[in-house]
Amino acid sequence: ILGKMLKNYQIYSRKYEYAVFNNFFKKLETKDFVASELFESIKLLMGNACANKVKKSGLENLHNFIPCEYLPFLVKILQKRIDKFFLHFSVLFAKKKLGLRKNFFVDQSIIYRIHYPFEIGKKSNLKKANYLKLNLDHYKSAKQQIKNSLKNKNLHQIEKRFKEAIKYQRNLPTAVWCHGPHKDTWFGHSYNGINIWYAVAGVTKKNGVILYPSISAKNLKHLRSPNYIAPGQLLPKPIIPAVNNGSLLIFNSETLHATRINTSNTTRIVITTRINPFKPTFYDGTTEAEYPSWFSAQDIEKNIFESPISFPRKENLKLKKKTKKTPIKSQRVFVINKQLPQKEPVYICKSQKIKNNEKILLKFQNRQIILFKSESKFHALSASCPHVGINLIDGFHDKKSIFCPGHGLRFDVKSGFSECKSLRIKIFRIKNISKKLYLIN
Repeated sequence: ILGKMLKNYQIYSRKYEYAVFNNFFKKLETKDFVASELFESIKLLMGNACANKVKKSGLENLHNFIPCEYLPFLVKILQKRIDKFFLHFSVLFAKKKLGLRKNFFVDQSIIYRIHYPFEIGKKSNLKKANYLKLNLDHYKSAKQQIKNSLKNKNLHQIEKRFKEAIKYQRNLPTAVWCHGPHKDTWFGHSYNGINIWYAVAGVTKKNGVILYPSISAKNLKHLRSPNYIAPGQLLPKPIIPAVNNGSLLIFNSETLHATRINTSNTTRIVITTRINPFKPTFYDGTTEAEYPSWFSAQDIEKNIFESPISFPRKENLKLKKKTKKTPIKSQRVFVINKQLPQKEPVYICKSQKIKNNEKILLKFQNRQIILFKSESKFHALSASCPHVGINLIDGFHDKKSIFCPGHGLRFDVKSGFSECKSLRIKIFRIKNISKKLYLIN
């Protein structure tokens, strides 16, 4: 059924389906070529000795050999060495597996996503403001550039969009930045895209891509900058497809998706791009610049890369259709005009006011707490995810866990622990006295 669905793009697009391909034409050649180019790129940047150590240990252990600060330079080298190959690969895959026959388009932007384990990446000194000072084309001077960028204190003259992104990411090092839930059109990409997500090395359920296909057709609201999903919209349980190294995931660009914080012990390396069976059109409700440059499949097959085709947003806006808005369920809020901690138990409400499996956001003067009932037991925990401060009230929960709606981190509702040693939430006790609920510090 899925195979037939993929060959009929309109059905595939409408259903927000995704698929993992473990077998495809020239799979082994692709895997070997990409790995070879990675090792050669490491050799150029870090020398033979480092490249040989990585080759012996495996690309999934890259974090043991290359400091985070050098990753932007490595990505730049990879772009120059692999981009054209991956454009050809995308065309071949689209024809062989997706059944696209007529001329179609491939995004000029090939993205190399190298994510170190969070506990390692967070120790990097390279913040976004430092990163913006680097000249990535000059990788031979990487060491000196990194040193100079970290010394430079005059880093305030940066664009507003970068300042907003830095604020969202809590000024964490760029090595551990994660995308929040979004549709690609919110970030300037085209409608009707099919995302190609190629797993190179180290991909696991603890660092993959998060998908929310069940709500992607609903009328979701997003922030102005960065354009991630706006708070107040309840998300379902995150789906993280199992993608083996050397395999490929595809999904609709309009599927709500996010980066899963890397709580594994491996470096995750992924290459992504987009194909579009139609003339690219764009969404006009975003503050992000569009990605207007595409190659036609015919030009790629002829090795014509000098002049990508441009589709400016202002000339290629998608006409909006009047559709019935489907609201997203939001959570109830109780405002409590007290500060925590309190010496005495704090009265919340009558116990019958809390429905089974419903989450309530308790707003105190100085903090927010989530209260929910599961199988007649009441749980209370801090509402703020310690990763980048996303409110957990919009995340999926069950009797054992609550998931961050931002980047998929799972917390145990009894202990507050997550899969990341340094990220834990505070747990509060709830006492039921004569069918009245009290918060105990």
